[in-house]
Amino acid sequence: FYRLGDYTRALDSFEHAARLRRKGPLAAQARYNSGNCLFISQGLGMVHSDPYGALGLLEQALASFQEARRLESSLGDAAHNAGVVKRWLQLIEQQIEQQRARQAAGKGSPQQTAPGPGVEAILRRDNGVRPSGGARSRPLRAEKDW
Repeated sequence: FYRLGDYTRALDSFEHAARLRRKGPLAAQARYNSGNCLFISQGLGMVHSDPYGALGLLEQALASFQEARRLESSLGDAAHNAGVVKRWLQLIEQQIEQQRARQAAGKGSPQQTAPGPGVEAILRRDNGVRPSGGARSRPLRAEKDW
């Protein structure tokens, strides 16, 4: 399902596999792939429309990557992806704080405030698009094969 872009069904499958296998490489791969699904399909898709919801999903993705790394310490891609998610969490939290400050100053509600350029730049980079005038960052690494 993952390679077909059906991340919701892929997430269900990976979560099911993780429940069946609680230890070892297969469990680590299932957690890793769950983190990718949460990040790609749901977390990033909500950044603009529901930053609070995005925070929750990205925290779940981070927990999945951390659990994968705990289960399989040699899974370096899980550490990399956890770093990408942490950057996103920081940016979204900054955006929420900026929105709150603007709202408190009477310049609009959080729903009316567009995310700043920091979020847009990282969205382009983490989706593998070269930002204008900048170096390409390493995007989220894809799912592990079973």
